[in-house]
Amino acid sequence: MRMMKFFRPNHRHANDAWERMVPIWHLVFYLTLIFCTVITVAFERDLDQTQRLLALGLSIAFGVWHYVLIVYLPLPYVRPRPMLLYVAVATALTLSLINIHPVYWLLIFNVYGQTYGVLPLRWAIPASIGVTAAVTWQSFFARGFAWENVLPAATLFVASIVFGSVMGWFIDSVINESEKRKKLIAELNATRAELAQREREAGTLQERQRLAREIHDTLAQGFTSIVMQLEAAEQALQNDPASAQKFLDTARQTARSSLDEARRVVAALRPELLEQDSLPNALQRTAERWSQENGIVAHTNISGEIAALAHEIEITLLRAAQEALTNIKKHAHASHVELSLAYSGDVITLDVQDNGIGIHANGNAMSAQSGFGLIAMRERVAQLGGKVTVESARGEGTTVAVEIPIIAESVKRESPRIIANLHE
Repeated sequence: MRMMKFFRPNHRHANDAWERMVPIWHLVFYLTLIFCTVITVAFERDLDQTQRLLALGLSIAFGVWHYVLIVYLPLPYVRPRPMLLYVAVATALTLSLINIHPVYWLLIFNVYGQTYGVLPLRWAIPASIGVTAAVTWQSFFARGFAWENVLPAATLFVASIVFGSVMGWFIDSVINESEKRKKLIAELNATRAELAQREREAGTLQERQRLAREIHDTLAQGFTSIVMQLEAAEQALQNDPASAQKFLDTARQTARSSLDEARRVVAALRPELLEQDSLPNALQRTAERWSQENGIVAHTNISGEIAALAHEIEITLLRAAQEALTNIKKHAHASHVELSLAYSGDVITLDVQDNGIGIHANGNAMSAQSGFGLIAMRERVAQLGGKVTVESARGEGTTVAVEIPIIAESVKRESPRIIANLHE
């Protein structure tokens, strides 16, 4: 069982509360030693010059002895035998100084503290018994044996042993509990880091799957169509130039559409709008640009008290709006779109509503439960604890609603500090 290590300044747990007590313990010892020496040498008139010089010399020797073995050399716990020697010499020096002047009794408290501070408990208790025996002898029998002193000496001896042992056990239990708690916290942090790493890997995998679906649904199909149109144009070039030109025009249009899709995918990967502006303004600019490119009226409505959100939430909402607008362009045949962003207490809601033909209006329309874009949107929102709802009716348009619990950015910044406070 190990006791306090507050005399080892280079210990790896130097930021521990006990370790921070190291300078204080040293300061208390040296201030006590200096105080006793000044009182003895400068103010005690009953001592002769030899006694004063002896007190000064022993005090200096005690200070040097403490510095070499306790302050300078990292011997506590690593070398218990030299620490036993330190305690023995410290006890002898203290008792010698007490013989010169009783003010040096103040050093006894330092001797006991150092005994339990530099030795393991199984060594410290026997050492403290030896210190107590020496102090008892110095107090009652140094100048002659007397039976009337036996009972007071025995009482002092037993009381000192019991008190020192109980205090040593208590301090050792506190330190051991602190060590266990520190170990548990380290394991918790390691587990948390591992979980975070797994979440990042899972997020990366999901993003790769989403990109694979995006590329399959857009670029791959577009390239396939271009190849087919060019092959058809090549076959019709000699016999029917007009048809060949038609195939070339179709290929050109498909290439342009595929280029737009590629730009959309890149924009989804790098939401530069959010780097330059807030989420409401980013949605406004996205809707305006989309309206200009497609000739469809798009309005943006913001309600509630605007708050800074976690970056992941803002990116998810922006991508959801982009995905919904892309689906409207492909399938809805709408003339008007409304984007509504509502900050409602602990949730934020994005609604994208069009006045198009609605889902299932024809055989080629996208269903509410299919489509890689919607699937990716649902997965991304679900990772943040939210949900995606699609409402539609034939000829009455479609509404895509995204609802996500709000995680304020200020709370996210404060969370490491709160956790650190709980650890202290």
